[in-house]
Amino acid sequence: MFSHMDLKLTILFIGFVFGNFVTAFFVSKLYTDKKPTEFGSKNAGTANVGAVLGKKAGFLVSLGDVLKTVIAIVLTWYLFPEIPQPLITLYAGIGLVVAHNFPFWQNFKGGKGVAVTGIVAILYNWQVAIPVLLVALIIMIITKNLTIPPLFAITAITIIAFIINHDFEAFILMAILSALMYNRFWLDIQDIIHGRAKEVDVLKSVKQKYQKK
Repeated sequence: MFSHMDLKLTILFIGFVFGNFVTAFFVSKLYTDKKPTEFGSKNAGTANVGAVLGKKAGFLVSLGDVLKTVIAIVLTWYLFPEIPQPLITLYAGIGLVVAHNFPFWQNFKGGKGVAVTGIVAILYNWQVAIPVLLVALIIMIITKNLTIPPLFAITAITIIAFIINHDFEAFILMAILSALMYNRFWLDIQDIIHGRAKEVDVLKSVKQKYQKK
């Protein structure tokens, strides 16, 4: 018989395996010989690939990241019914994000894990995550900043979910996910502090898109 800790470590490993499928590298291969870490902001994520290779490429990256996250978590829900689903979600989620951010087959240079973490948060507690993510979207539109919204969202979800559920283990796991995101955004945080942050006008981009049609 396996202990619950053994099962949780297995769930973490399954998430890690799926997380190493960093979609940006495969999509970039379809469009160019370069890796996403070799162009633009050098981030293996939706924003960088979309900005350099086009919106369709960006959409494919986002879709792939969402699918791998959902598949990994739903699979572990099915395989380990003896573990509460919220905890399964977070253990698999940590494995996913660690591998996505630091894929061993790409010299540990991956994405920032925003989409992956967002889906993990929704599957963990959608009642908290969805309203917070909507607020984060509003913050992004107002501030024209791509760093503050995800950091606000992961921090708020971690705190609010703990206040509601009083689950200390889940709180620690969410804190780990938060730490992973803060780590990947550290240079961006420094840019904000020193006034070097780039502005991204989401509404303007949307308007320009529809004006061209």
